Amino acid sequence: MKYLSLYIIFIITGLFSVQITGQQIPDYNKIGSEIADENSDLYYPKLFGRYIIADRELTVEDFRYLYYGFSFQNVYNPYADSEYRQNLAVYYKKKEITKTDREQMIKYANLILKAFPFDLRALQILDYAYYHNKDYEKSYDAEFKRKMIIKAIMSTGNGLMKKSGIHLIDDSHKFDLLTEKGLRYNGQKQLSNNVCEYLGVFENDKNISGLYFNVSRLYEVSAQRLKGN
Repeated sequence: MKYLSLYIIFIITGLFSVQITGQQIPDYNKIGSEIADENSDLYYPKLFGRYIIADRELTVEDFRYLYYGFSFQNVYNPYADSEYRQNLAVYYKKKEITKTDREQMIKYANLILKAFPFDLRALQILDYAYYHNKDYEKSYDAEFKRKMIIKAIMSTGNGLMKKSGIHLIDDSHKFDLLTEKGLRYNGQKQLSNNVCEYLGVFENDKNISGLYFNVSRLYEVSAQRLKGN
């Protein structure tokens, strides 16, 4: 896809030139309590409304409550996927992207985000398409959201050991984060007690053999749904 690959590389470089410090495991009980309190600034409907308009005053901590708090919403489905991904995949194969193509990309990316508001790939597509349509405000909104979601996720662990696994509520984010770090999945996958999932990567200049992702929240919510809770 013309310019898209270079654009993505530019985004990745920018995101990971910033060091993430102060990593902290999400306290799901605290998150659930805070986002349900109507008197709290972290009350989910209020916080999510600020996310929708890309409020630049939102902090990484706010985004932790947004991202992990989404797993407490009735619309959250741990392993659901969007039919519109296939519509977007068509454009990755095209050598030339026209303005009409970009309008369609925007349409499908927004449809994905209606169901999956923290979808990193859809936000990346919006950033690219809006930017090349010279709609810079909306491009910057998508970039801001995506950057802050990644910072919030990466604030939970470095993924180098089981105990520092990166906490996720979206299964596809494992592969997104590998790509963001410039790592390529080698097909090796291990699951430990429905808590940590290890993905191996090909040899790289970072000397990382793989990353651990804490997927306990996905399994917990799935189990609750099966029980009818």
